[in-house]
Amino acid sequence: MSRRSGLAVYVTSHGYGHLNRTAAVLNRLPVELPVTIRCALDLFDHWRERLLRPAELEAYVSDSGAVNPPGDSAATDGPATIEQALRVHARAMDRIDEEIARLREGRFAAVLADIPAVPLAAAARAGLPALALGNFTWSEIYAEHAERLGPEARELVADLRRLYGEATAAFRAEPALPMREFRRRIDVGLVVTPGRDRRAELVERLGIAPSERLVYFYVGRYGQANLRWGRLGAMRGLHFVGFHPAPGEALPNWHVVPADEWTGADLAASCDVAAAKAGYGSVCE
Repeated sequence: MSRRSGLAVYVTSHGYGHLNRTAAVLNRLPVELPVTIRCALDLFDHWRERLLRPAELEAYVSDSGAVNPPGDSAATDGPATIEQALRVHARAMDRIDEEIARLREGRFAAVLADIPAVPLAAAARAGLPALALGNFTWSEIYAEHAERLGPEARELVADLRRLYGEATAAFRAEPALPMREFRRRIDVGLVVTPGRDRRAELVERLGIAPSERLVYFYVGRYGQANLRWGRLGAMRGLHFVGFHPAPGEALPNWHVVPADEWTGADLAASCDVAAAKAGYGSVCE
């Protein structure tokens, strides 16, 4: 790829694991390479926290991920997920010719997507290398729910499979589903930001004794406000560390560190225990 040409990066609009994984890759690329990231507007701040290199951010949505029931980011509401996906996918397909034309303008030499299907097909139709990065596809996630929801839902899954099939190749990050939609799959192992043991710095920052027990606590950002957060405050001798204030009343043993200075991998390496939602980033870290 010519360094005078750019990389267009598309990241799914659901979840931060996709974003963090892609950021780990982008942070290893030469800063001279122009990078344009197209994703949901509400992810912009998180990109600014995680990127260590310049990149242009543009608002664009072509997928919707999954819908989680309130208070349970590890579960999926199948009917709501498929209903939302149908609506967002139809809108993206209505605009796919605009995206193809944009990619043909000449600013980009390749497309990387984690892991929306429409941009991969748009890139292939624009004559660009269309490279996927991920550990599953949305067609794999939706298939089980679609079987119970009728022909329209099943056609969504089939259409996503066809779009993924237009991609040049997929970088398959472990732990992964088969991702058979892609004709060429390149296994790349774990893709994650390395963690650093910064315990001494963390203890000093929090103003606690070195003997205190530290817990990296992360249960996702979707629908967690109704959990019984107050119970953490009753756990004497434990200090919980995260990136956002606990909902509701302030807890004496809940601590927030800035996300632009710390990563989940840093906290996992610096704390005694990690109590975390089993998302891609948490598992790999």
